[in-house]
Amino acid sequence: MVRLLNVYTISAFVSLPGVLFGCDVSAMSGIVNTQEYKEYYGNPLGVRQGVIAGAIGVGALIGALSCSVIGDRLSRKVGIQFGTVLWCIGASLQSSSTGIPMLVIGRVTSGVCIGLTTCLAPIYQCEIAPRKIRGRVVTLQYLAIAVGILIMYFVQYGCSFLHSQAVFRLPWALQTIPAVLLFTGLFWLPRSPRWLATEDRWDEVLQVLAFLRTPNSDINDPLVLAEYREIEEQIRIERDEESNSYRAVFGKKLRKRLFLATAVLFWARLSGLVVFFSYITYIFQAASIPNVLFFSSIEYIIFLLAAIPTILWTDQWGRRSSLLVGSLSMGFCMYLIGGIFARFGEPNPVSNQP
Repeated sequence: MVRLLNVYTISAFVSLPGVLFGCDVSAMSGIVNTQEYKEYYGNPLGVRQGVIAGAIGVGALIGALSCSVIGDRLSRKVGIQFGTVLWCIGASLQSSSTGIPMLVIGRVTSGVCIGLTTCLAPIYQCEIAPRKIRGRVVTLQYLAIAVGILIMYFVQYGCSFLHSQAVFRLPWALQTIPAVLLFTGLFWLPRSPRWLATEDRWDEVLQVLAFLRTPNSDINDPLVLAEYREIEEQIRIERDEESNSYRAVFGKKLRKRLFLATAVLFWARLSGLVVFFSYITYIFQAASIPNVLFFSSIEYIIFLLAAIPTILWTDQWGRRSSLLVGSLSMGFCMYLIGGIFARFGEPNPVSNQP
């Protein structure tokens, strides 16, 4: 257990990109229905509000597509730091925005950070963790998302009582705090041993493995040496087969894995959960629930609690079983929500905008 302490501590800290993602989700969902936001930005609805909310996804796509290049050239650690700088720029643009165009640019910039860091953080976590706990450490990312959503939502709820532009400017500005913490703290964390191996920095690989796997950083520990040789062999095979090229990713050997990984992520995003999060206040308003801003937090609390079993038992249950249980549960809840709204829901009496 002592040997795993470094891995759990580092992985928990590197999960902060999830907090950034969560902060954006709840900050926007809590703000869109406030009177101050509507008055300052001309009561954006329909397509206009969709562009504001969806700008983060455009940036995330750019960041996700560039993560492999940045992560390989700068290292996973420096790539995440680069992303946090973009996040601070994006949050600053949002909190000081004078109109919708500036707000959209800020959200696109923040989105690049989300796409970049939420890809690189799990890679870093997997590469520093022993095989038997990789599932558990990666799920910390999703717990961080839930924590970020909940914290920022209550921050935004508190700001809603200010009755000034601080209702939306202050939550957007406060999003820089976890980014600054992550950027600063990463200076004290080791680089990924696998990335160091691809750069032929083998002495550092051994030192990092010893730091991560032993309480006294013993480079002669049998487990450290065994993992060192395993990484060495993997890098040799990959270089011989040129398996790091883009052509190899789409080749016949990895085609099935690529399809499965893409399909799981694709359908998970199409579940509509992020959209549900982003417009939760509108949904509760349509359900005629009083004090919409406060009671919307119930969803985020449930999301946080649901992430805990995933961390504790994913490695025991297996990835496939966990996905099946989660997808079936989500499907049931979506049908339940749809049925309740079909019977009791009322449309929001608002006009659309071009």
